[in-house]
Amino acid sequence: MGAAAVPLMIASSMTQAYMQRRASQAAEAAAKFNEREASYRADRARAIGMKEETAHRMRVGQLTARQEAAASGGGAIIGRGDPARVMESTVHLGELDARTLQNNAASAARGHDIQASVFRSEAQDAQFMGQIMPWMTLLGGAASAAGMYKLGQGGGPADTDDKKVKR
Repeated sequence: MGAAAVPLMIASSMTQAYMQRRASQAAEAAAKFNEREASYRADRARAIGMKEETAHRMRVGQLTARQEAAASGGGAIIGRGDPARVMESTVHLGELDARTLQNNAASAARGHDIQASVFRSEAQDAQFMGQIMPWMTLLGGAASAAGMYKLGQGGGPADTDDKKVKR
């Protein structure tokens, strides 16, 4: 094979380097897309959570107003006794539910934020690999081509001074 294969080895290394660069660009683009999607889902989870929390607080307010109207319509004194304890419990439990909705939304958003961070890291890794791997391939190919050229010229590892000494 020898020196005649050197141009083929160089061309092969160049093609491999190009394909590595293209593959890493595709991986980077996919990771960036996934990052944007995860960020969108995080923002959406926060917005939905805020909307659900607000709606729940409004429902609790309406419920306490109905309880107050029912109690005053029955002749009870508002702010004292059992009707006051019922309304107080309604407000307290409603607040617990609202905070649960808030925490659930924050937890979902945090999960999506973490996913976005992972995808951001993947994009950075792909970008780095796209910069370094083609050069490594070209250097390795050049070293192989040089070795092949040397073998084709009659040199190489077997060509030492010991073989030139006559016995």
